[in-house]
Amino acid sequence: MGLSLRTLEIKSDVRRLFVYREFFTGIINMTDSCHVELDMIGMEYEKR
Repeated sequence: MGLSLRTLEIKSDVRRLFVYREFFTGIINMTDSCHVELDMIGMEYEKR
């Protein structure tokens, strides 16, 4: 009984880690695309 409870806890921890990883990669991707957008805007201003 105790063992199955422990494995359930581990599974929920793993799931939480996956959620956090998805969350962080999403944030990193967003900041990367923001940097690209800013670079493009900066280039447009430099052309003028």
